[in-house]
Amino acid sequence: MQRSEGARGRDLGSALQTGRVDLLRLIAEGTGLALLGVFVHRHAWFVGDVPLPWGAALVVAAVSLRCRVVRAQQGTGSGAAALALAFVLGKRDGFKRDPMRPHNMPLVLLGAGMLWFGWFGFNAGSALQASSLAASAMINTQIATACASLSWIIVEKFREGSATTLGIASGAIAGAVAITPACGFVNPIGALVIGLIAGATSAWAVTRKFKWGYDDSLDVVGVHGVGGFVGMIGIGILATKLVNDAGRDGLFSSGKFDLLVNQLTASFLTALYSFCVTYLIAYLIKKTIGFRVDREVEITGLDTSIHAESAYDVGIYTAR
Repeated sequence: MQRSEGARGRDLGSALQTGRVDLLRLIAEGTGLALLGVFVHRHAWFVGDVPLPWGAALVVAAVSLRCRVVRAQQGTGSGAAALALAFVLGKRDGFKRDPMRPHNMPLVLLGAGMLWFGWFGFNAGSALQASSLAASAMINTQIATACASLSWIIVEKFREGSATTLGIASGAIAGAVAITPACGFVNPIGALVIGLIAGATSAWAVTRKFKWGYDDSLDVVGVHGVGGFVGMIGIGILATKLVNDAGRDGLFSSGKFDLLVNQLTASFLTALYSFCVTYLIAYLIKKTIGFRVDREVEITGLDTSIHAESAYDVGIYTAR
């Protein structure tokens, strides 16, 4: 007996819903990878001769404890968790003294381009259908990411006298993070505003680690944390039901502060929860099995000391 069209439709809907849950779990796990950027150059992956990837375990644990809020709060939650890790691990040797610039800008730009392109699937693909809402999310992602890159390098130009390609890449990530929670609820003008604010505020925020004394190796706090917060607050101000009738109107559309207050409360509670849980896990690891390499290993370099390899063999030529 042939099954009815309605039954097949229900099966498809169930499969899509299952895939949606799996997608959100994958997003949660991927968000945790941002935390790896906090402790590069000083984190211990081994205890004695036993390979124990405590950093990966920490990321999984922290993300699993934050999975209920990561869908809309991935940037804010990651930024708060990164700050907790930076406090527990302490500063790298040479922090504030030695320049710690990226060693290969072409690879930085290649990675940023891959993220920029992939973010279209990340945001627009969350609709799980080719719809006007998916198209709106994709357009908003492009606008916010580009505008954040622009505002970041404008801040750089006024602050340091030069606009850098690293600033373009960093701004792009800040904009992508910021628009992620808002992409299905604001119009393109709203995305433009969120992107401009996210790029400028994140460019300012990444310099705070030198003044406030926490060592965030890859600026997860300044880019993900601040960018995500801007996007969450942007919903409370710029959201409109003309884009998504399942959402709510923000301050500019409704004249009411309700949604903005909700967004502020959710952002604060998420950051507090994520910071406390991550700090507790990291502190327990530090006090039990250790969380950081010896100073000699850190100065020599983890690639050479632990993995017996190097990204570049400068001055050595081998014919193969």
